[in-house]
Parts: sequence; C-alpha cells; structure tokens
Amino acid sequence: MVRKQWFLIFLIGVLFSCTTDVPPGPSFDEQLEKDIATIDDYLAKNGINAIKDTTGVRYVINSVGSGEVPSATSIIYVSIKETVMSTGKVYRDFKDQYGRGQLGDPNSVFPAFQIVLPKVKKGSDVTIYSPSGYAYGGSSSSDGNLPANANIIFNVKLLDEPTQFKIDTTAIQAYITTKGITGVTKDPSGLRYVITSLGTGAKPLASSRISFNYIGKLLTTEAIFDQSASTASAPLNSLIQGFQIGMQQLPTGSKAVFYIPSSLGYGPSGDSRGVIPSNSNLIFEVELVSVN
Repeated sequence: MVRKQWFLIFLIGVLFSCTTDVPPGPSFDEQLEKDIATIDDYLAKNGINAIKDTTGVRYVINSVGSGEVPSATSIIYVSIKETVMSTGKVYRDFKDQYGRGQLGDPNSVFPAFQIVLPKVKKGSDVTIYSPSGYAYGGSSSSDGNLPANANIIFNVKLLDEPTQFKIDTTAIQAYITTKGITGVTKDPSGLRYVITSLGTGAKPLASSRISFNYIGKLLTTEAIFDQSASTASAPLNSLIQGFQIGMQQLPTGSKAVFYIPSSLGYGPSGDSRGVIPSNSNLIFEVELVSVN
C-alpha cells in the first residue's frame, strides 16, 4: 500500500548512439583528414576562433563554470543541442533535458565529449565542432536529417549534478510528452496529474479518512508494483506525500492518474518490501470513493 512509513528522484537520458548500421566507407584517418579541413574552413568563413585539439576536434568555451573538472570516472550531466554542420539543421535538441553518462565510457558519451569535457569545469558552456568519427561516424538517420559522415556542432552545457527533484520532474515531463498525454495539471510540488473522470462530491482534507481504489506502477517500466484488491481505507495524512497532494485536488467520485516524483513517494530508500527501487518515479491510477 501507499503508507507514509515507506516514505522519507535516457535523462531523461540523452541517447548517445547511432541510428542505422554503418555502411562501408573511407578509413577513419582518411575521413578525419577530410573532416578537419571542412571544419577549419567552416570556422574561418564564420570568423570563429576555436581551440584546436590535436585530435581534430575544435571547440569554443562560451562561458566558464565554477565547478570541478570531470575525470574519466566522473558521471557527467549535460544538456546538448546537435546541429549538422553541412546543412545547418538541428538534428536533436535536448537543451531543456539532461543526459547522463560516465565520461570515460565510450558507450555512454560521444568521443568528442571525452576529448573536450575533461578540459572544462562543470557549469561551463562549450561549443564543440566534431569530426564525424568522434560523433555518429558513418551512420545516418532513417529520416535523412543525419547524413553519413556528418560533422556535428554540439552546443553543450556541462552541468553540476542536478537535484533529484529536477531529474525526477524532467523524467516525468519527458514521459508525458512521449506518451502524448493531455490535460495534465502541474502542481508546484512536482506532482503531475490528470483527472480522467470528475466527481461531484467534496474534496478531502489532509485530516480526512478516505476510501479509494488504486493501481501503482513504476514510471520507467510501467510495471505494476501494487494495487488494491478491494477498496482501501486510510487517513490521508498517513499516505505518501504525492497521494496527499493529489487526493486533495479531487472531488469525491473522481478518477485520476498521478505522476509522482520520487521525493513525494518513497525517496532514496525505496519501499520496505524492496519492490520499489531507490528514487523511483511512480504512476498511480486512483479512484476516490468516499471521504469521512
């Protein structure tokens, strides 16, 4: 159940991966030589004074942060925008979301990031002009927006580790957007909810005892971790905070879906049964049956 005693959040994560298989093409060194010439020509024509790394990557530090310089073992958080240099078209824009990865792990971050980000402090804003081999290589996107062997301009903000609350609310918003969910109300607490059927009764108070039906799911997998076998009854103030906040918005008889950040659920400790992992965002489908 949703008791308070359990209570005490891809980047949204950015997908650092290619979209299609890599076709045969020039060797890495051959392509790199071409890419460097193209990038340097682009920089010269646009009057951009970039730092030239020996790898061929070019970059401009737009603003210097005050945090630590990350190491290969650091978990980094970034917001990024990717532009295809040859077309000027934005391929992906995650500037309002967060990507997370271990800097030294080639399966987590682009090689261009591994080259440049150890040179800048957290909090910095940097533009990276990456040869194709340090970005998507010979891969291309099925929609044609990413050509094979594309040089990429990365606008990167190297973030301090976001608070769990920010991570949670960003993940919830990404879920809502991806699923095309409409009619969402945003509570200042971080709770998001949709009233699917509006009742006509009184709204409960924090001190009320409520009877309700519910199904609880993990946001990440949509796996059901709990549900009421029959109508449950409990003091509202004995339940997790997300429930307390959400239920007080509902007239009796209403049905709703709550999207609860981990800080309003079971927090970093998870639940006492070990069913809900640490920092899990939750979905609850609820029906407020009665208020006493």
